[in-house]
Amino acid sequence: THFWGCKFAWQPQVARRANNDLKATHTTGFQNHSCSHQLMITTKSSFVRWSCLLLLCWSVSVGSLSLDGADSTGVQTFTLLAGQTINAGGVLVSVDGADLVFVYQTSTAAADLACTLLEVHLWAGTALSGVPQTVDAANVIPGLFPYPLVAGPLAAGSTSAEIRVPLADILANPQGCDCIYFAAHASLECGHGKDRTSETGWAEGVRFTDRGNWAMHAQVNLVDAALMARNGICEEESDCKQAFAYAAPEAAGTCFLDIPSQPPYALAGWTIGPLPAGTQATYALVAGAAGCDPVAASTQAGTVTVTYDGATALVSFAVYAGEQLRETHVYAGRTQLPGVQQNGQQVVYTVLPAAYTASHTNLATVEDSYIVEGNFAGESIFLIANAATCGHPMA
Repeated sequence: THFWGCKFAWQPQVARRANNDLKATHTTGFQNHSCSHQLMITTKSSFVRWSCLLLLCWSVSVGSLSLDGADSTGVQTFTLLAGQTINAGGVLVSVDGADLVFVYQTSTAAADLACTLLEVHLWAGTALSGVPQTVDAANVIPGLFPYPLVAGPLAAGSTSAEIRVPLADILANPQGCDCIYFAAHASLECGHGKDRTSETGWAEGVRFTDRGNWAMHAQVNLVDAALMARNGICEEESDCKQAFAYAAPEAAGTCFLDIPSQPPYALAGWTIGPLPAGTQATYALVAGAAGCDPVAASTQAGTVTVTYDGATALVSFAVYAGEQLRETHVYAGRTQLPGVQQNGQQVVYTVLPAAYTASHTNLATVEDSYIVEGNFAGESIFLIANAATCGHPMA
């Protein structure tokens, strides 16, 4: 049995922003999909203007799907933390036919910590750049999560809630062992009588950022036994990190955390420039940086090569043996950071990869490249090159 999915791939293919000069043409990405049709449909949002470039279609064998970390009943359980430290229950993840199922359950084991669910919100996908966040990258916004499709308060006293996510919504290119990230948020009330308090809850995982709210994301590995039989064993993905092209200050690099902003930017990365026409340079792709020091708690996962002739920038990613690219994002423009409009008027500059000129997601490759064109008119540009890199066992 198979399920088929088709959806539009929304990308900033022609993204007009405050500096009005950004365009991008992808040279790779969306490979190996079973079908695609060229479309040009535009829509406006308060964030950026996106172009709908491709209609993607795929099929996945339903009968052979499972979660790599599931127990004997097919369920993988994550602790539901309330107020960062309270064990309020669990989020149970399983596969049911063509759906990935998330069940929130509060614990009744400890009467003094009894919690009920007020609202639940869920995001799931193959690229963390798709998570709704504030422009300073400091706070995740669960109110903008796509699931449940009809959001709102739960019935009074609820101790469980189920959200079903169609796999066709989130998995466009099955590899046989696919990492699916999710962020499961809950608003809870814990305690008894007058001592009941309102708490924020998240399925336990990794914090999005050390600053801002304490939102967490976790991951499950979706295994397709049929694809694995053809493609080999399911390699365990490990050590997934955000990576940015790095240049030292004397080589025109500026750390996001050093750029004045209110509130301060919370994402550690670098913008490089201004780069004049004629630039040909190779930069280290630094993964896992916690601050502006490219050495502390980070590794060099690969390189980013840039060639700029005054009209077009060619940007190429390459990672070292034992690493893979899961997503890449590139910004090239005449301002230090991409500017986006909020409320149709106010221009806000952001470090979020979702606002960059072009993106490739759902990758499993060691190389990727872009051709970025714009109304540069021979002027110098700034570059930001971002990737999600994941360690894989070497053969």
